[in-house]
Amino acid sequence: TAGMNSAGIFAQSVGGSGGNGGSTTSALTGGTYGANLSLGGGAGSGAISGAVRVIAGGDVSTGTNLVGGDNASAIFAQSVGGGGGNGGASNSSTSGGTYTGALTLGGSGGTGANAGIVQVNAIGNLSATGDNSSAIFAQSVGGGGGNGGSSSSAGSNGGTVSANLTLGGSGASGGFGNAVTVDTTIAAYNAATSA
Repeated sequence: TAGMNSAGIFAQSVGGSGGNGGSTTSALTGGTYGANLSLGGGAGSGAISGAVRVIAGGDVSTGTNLVGGDNASAIFAQSVGGGGGNGGASNSSTSGGTYTGALTLGGSGGTGANAGIVQVNAIGNLSATGDNSSAIFAQSVGGGGGNGGSSSSAGSNGGTVSANLTLGGSGASGGFGNAVTVDTTIAAYNAATSA
């Protein structure tokens, strides 16, 4: 290949991202007794990415006459787990009333997904001449965890008793990367092609 962002071999598996939780808003006005509850939606988890395997027996080069071909590795192999969605925001307000209470909770973030294994077996001549271009780029990356949703609560024109409790949502953990194997020996290539 000769152009920018043009890998000789590009192999990638990417898990889908989890959806974001919905936001909520609630309001309470007047009355002798009043209770207000607002919950942000929980986010979806990311999807697991699959295994990536590249077996290359021939020569692969990027760039032309030792120029050009930036961001163009000869072999690019990557597995990326899906990221978790962000928790939904939650907002509430109360005004007036003799006895009022409000509970406001942000939604929880979604969990990031694990990535698959990455395996590269190549025995040919590999060359990459541009900037940020590797002969072999192999990577397995777990998806990031989603952020917790924000929350806010406001009270005005206070009555006899008014209480507000506001808690932001919890963030989620990220996924794990997986094993990455790069082998350029003939023995490993023969084993891979006969498997």
